[in-house]
Amino acid sequence: MDSRTFANPAERSWNFRTVGKGHGDEFWTLFFNALKEIGYDDVLSIENEDPYDTFEQGTIDAAKYALTVLSKITKN
Repeated sequence: MDSRTFANPAERSWNFRTVGKGHGDEFWTLFFNALKEIGYDDVLSIENEDPYDTFEQGTIDAAKYALTVLSKITKN
């Protein structure tokens, strides 16, 4: 793990990113499908710690992205 401060994200080896701005469709489709396969039918929480987005914008973007991926899964 990178122990450097979060104050300067550009100097870190990794950073938290908004859902859909780090891992892409393949990762999130597999993740949501795994939840579906085990019968998970409850809330999905979004934790936003992206240093490059505002809290509001990151949450909105993550929710829109998650809904897009989930809508493809629920059609199958």
